[in-house]
Amino acid sequence: MPSIAEQSLCFISRMVFAWARHRFDGGRVPRALPAVLVGLTIGLLPAIADAKLTINVPRDFATIQQAIDSSFDGDTILVSPGVYSENINLGGREIEVRSSGGAAVTIVSPVSGRCLTAVGQKGAGAVLEGFTLTGGSEQNGGGVYLVESSPTLIGCVITGNTAERRGGGVYVSNASPRFVDCEISNNTVIFDTCSSSYGHGGGFYVSGSL
Repeated sequence: MPSIAEQSLCFISRMVFAWARHRFDGGRVPRALPAVLVGLTIGLLPAIADAKLTINVPRDFATIQQAIDSSFDGDTILVSPGVYSENINLGGREIEVRSSGGAAVTIVSPVSGRCLTAVGQKGAGAVLEGFTLTGGSEQNGGGVYLVESSPTLIGCVITGNTAERRGGGVYVSNASPRFVDCEISNNTVIFDTCSSSYGHGGGFYVSGSL
């Protein structure tokens, strides 16, 4: 287990990487960091891969997705209460994304698209705990879309999402996710204009999964 000092240095190094990516992509810089830290980053490359860090949202990053994009396997992302108008994509990472206040006060409600996507996860170590996922809309999986991925969702409320074809609340394909103490309610599928029929699985749709 890395010491607190080592974890702090590794976190600073990761922030340098995040700064560089956002700087050249034209996005928001999460933290203003002096360029001299680049040398420190290079020296700490071996330790960065092994350190397990806790990243705080919005203290360290303004959005959950920015924190995920800057995380490594084994990290924990701790999210403060609030409404987050964004889409979450675990991006194949074996990380834990947890709210500090629970689902009642920590809400993911995207402006467009679905709430949560996990496609092609390497293992079953990813965790999402303590969120309300609402207001998502997609052709398949308005709230949650899991394909070849088996994360664990704990204490989540999946409600008020819509899909045009399958899985208004949750769409699962070729996966074995776990839902622990989750509430899935008031999700819908709407009329599928492509097939001229109504879709399937207003709350939950499962295909080819264990």
